[in-house]
Amino acid sequence: FKHRGQLKYVRSLMPFSVVYSTEDGSTPEQDRAATVVESAEYDFNLSIDMSGSDVEIHGGANPLLFIRAENGTLVYSESEVDGDDAVYIGVFHTRSPKGEYTNFLFQFSFNEERGAWRIERVSQEVNLLEAPASVSNGVALPMTFLSGMTALPDGVLLAYGSSNAESRLRMVPWSIFFSYFG
Repeated sequence: FKHRGQLKYVRSLMPFSVVYSTEDGSTPEQDRAATVVESAEYDFNLSIDMSGSDVEIHGGANPLLFIRAENGTLVYSESEVDGDDAVYIGVFHTRSPKGEYTNFLFQFSFNEERGAWRIERVSQEVNLLEAPASVSNGVALPMTFLSGMTALPDGVLLAYGSSNAESRLRMVPWSIFFSYFG
């Protein structure tokens, strides 16, 4: 995603870290250190059991840019926004040791005062239509994982994989998309 004219990417969610690439594609150590945020202790409070250290968190699509209006609502933006009004929404999924996938959205922003990126909130689970089960770790499980999203005038088009067998799309109206955050 772009922020202040510079290409950046979310390196990890736990701890939350945003880095940028230099012209040669490298990410110098000092840049990585400068972009790790204090939200490393963000309480994800997910609807799944994260107590086991074997639960994996994987990123997904490039985040979408929104403008935070004065009343706190978010409005999709196709052009860059400066300051604390820029808010991004990205996707991630978890994978349990049994091979169960759970999908989420997360909202994050750059805090101008602190000079740091931070996760603001995480959605409830995003349910997707599953294909027939595939075998994972010797167990047949239906699974879906978000892999992309595109903003359209009427909502968000979610791209996802289903049971390691199919690629699917789901159109989500804006009202439903924002309702995932409760």
